[in-house]
Amino acid sequence: MKRKITHLLILAAALTGAACGEQTAPSQTGGRAEAIVAELHDPASKKVLVVSHRGDWRNWPENSIPAIESVIRMGVDIMELDLKLTKDSVLVLCHDKTIDRTTSGKGRVCDITYDSIRRCVLRTAHN
Repeated sequence: MKRKITHLLILAAALTGAACGEQTAPSQTGGRAEAIVAELHDPASKKVLVVSHRGDWRNWPENSIPAIESVIRMGVDIMELDLKLTKDSVLVLCHDKTIDRTTSGKGRVCDITYDSIRRCVLRTAHN
């Protein structure tokens, strides 16, 4: 699980770096993502990293592509996202165990097929 989280952090940092340019000094052998991971693992680091939880959920539906793209444009260092597995074993982004709060649908993600979830409408935090 720790390895999956690290890979997701690297992916999120790489996406942010690709969209926003190199804002964190890259390591000698890697890019921005590796530099961010190095900062995370350095107990002596004084650098403050900006982390977004569920993307820009105040302006877009949480864990949605527009919410992710928005934090990339903002220059966020890391974006935490929530993965769940559907009934037919497809990974989807959803913070909760159910889709009740974040979509027009109802039920636990693990009990719903990907095709059924795709037909739901995402809700914003203010609806």
